[in-house]
Amino acid sequence: MLDDASRRACDEDVCVPATRLALRVLRPYLPDRELLVPFWTAAEIEGGKPHGPALQAMRWIVTKLVDAGHPMWAEFR
Repeated sequence: MLDDASRRACDEDVCVPATRLALRVLRPYLPDRELLVPFWTAAEIEGGKPHGPALQAMRWIVTKLVDAGHPMWAEFR
């Protein structure tokens, strides 16, 4: 969900309930919300940047989850 949202953020508003829910689902698996808030903020302001801050924030989230030992479909290795 976040991967899709981060890629669409340059063309459309992805700050919708589905994205918020995805971030809330991830919250128990991350030590703090340091990466979740930047994702939301980046998605709000991204407009027109094809590889912008939302995609980078999503990659940081995936990296943090993989480092914590959680299997991820979108592992960047």
